[in-house]
Amino acid sequence: MSENNLKPWIKRIIILVMFIGVILLTAEVDWAAENKEVGLAIRLVWLISLLSLGLILPIGFMYLAGNMESERGKSDKKWFMIG
Repeated sequence: MSENNLKPWIKRIIILVMFIGVILLTAEVDWAAENKEVGLAIRLVWLISLLSLGLILPIGFMYLAGNMESERGKSDKKWFMIG
């Protein structure tokens, strides 16, 4: 499989930014749990974003690793579904 043309340090920075973003959002949800008046809306947005990130992040990491959708075989798709 061919790899992307991104340099390795750019990939690391992108992955680091994704994880820092998730940590910051988690801190925001923790703050929202303490403040009940605004907490429900933020927690609902957080839940919806977690559900969407469950699909987006694996595809993003596979793209950064060089696995294009057109290059994957049936067994790769099966393991992606299991993951």
